[in-house]
Amino acid sequence: MNEMREPLLQIENLSTHFHMFKGTVKAVDGVSFSLNQGEILGVVGESGSGKSVTSFSIIGLVDEPGEVKADKIIFDGKDLTALSEQDMMKIRGKDISMIFQDPMTSLNPLYTIGKQLEEVLLLHDKQMSKEARHARCVELLKMVGVPNAEERLKAYPHQFSGGMRQRVIIAIALAANPKLVIADEPTTALDVTIQAQILRLMKQLVRGPMRVPGGDAPTPGNVLKYFAPHLANTPGDAPTVSLLSVLLSSLFSLTLFYSKQLLALKPMLLSMQIILLIFSLRFSGSC
Repeated sequence: MNEMREPLLQIENLSTHFHMFKGTVKAVDGVSFSLNQGEILGVVGESGSGKSVTSFSIIGLVDEPGEVKADKIIFDGKDLTALSEQDMMKIRGKDISMIFQDPMTSLNPLYTIGKQLEEVLLLHDKQMSKEARHARCVELLKMVGVPNAEERLKAYPHQFSGGMRQRVIIAIALAANPKLVIADEPTTALDVTIQAQILRLMKQLVRGPMRVPGGDAPTPGNVLKYFAPHLANTPGDAPTVSLLSVLLSSLFSLTLFYSKQLLALKPMLLSMQIILLIFSLRFSGSC
C-alpha cells in the first residue's frame, strides 16, 4: 500500500477582508484548497475576483486595512497563521517564492540583473562565497533560457525584452530553490507567443531544471525544438523549418503591430501581412 503524503500546502476557509471607511470589502471569502508536491494548481477568476489577494494572503503580504483569517494555512507541516513576521521573512523567497504580474515593474531599473539575482542569495544563504553566488546567478539565467548569461548579468532591466524580463523574474523566484512558487498571472503583460514560451518553461521547471547539453545556454535550434515542437515536420530539416517559420511569424506580428500605429501605411502593411501569412502556410505545408 502506498503511503499517503501530506499536502505541501493546505488552506482551509481563507478569508481576507478590507475594512474601509464606507464598509468592508470581502476580497476573499471562504477559500479552501490543497496542493501536493510536484503539482500545478490553477486558480481561475475574472479581474478583481481575489486571485492576487489570495496569493498575498498565503505569504503574509496583506497590509492594513486588510485582515486575513483562516482555519489553517499549513505549508510543509507549519501553520503559517501562527508564525511571526520575522519567521515569515525566513520562509518568503526561500521556501515560498512569488512571480508577480508585471515584469516591467517587478525589477528595479537602477540595479543590474546580476545585482538583483545576487540579492536573494545574500539574504537566504549568507555563507555562500562571492564566486559561488556569481556562478549560481549564471546558472539560473541559463536554466530559464537567457542566452549569453555571463554578459547579461551586467545588463539593466530596460535592456531586456518583456519575455526576457519575465524569465529573469522566474530566475529570481527559483534562486533559493523554493518548495513552492506562486505565479500571479505571470504572462499578463506579454504577447501571445511569449506567453506560450513562459508557460511551457514553468511547466518544465516543475518537472525539474531545464538541462542544456554541455551546460551552455540554449542555442536557437535547441530553443525552437523546445518551444515550437509542432513546427518540426521532417527529421532532417526540423531546426531550419522551425527557425524560418518562427521568423515569418515574428515578422507577421511586427507588421500587425505597426499597422495599428501607422495608420497612413495600414493598407500596404495589411497586404504584407496577407502575403507573409500565405507564404508561411504554403512553406510549412510543403515541408
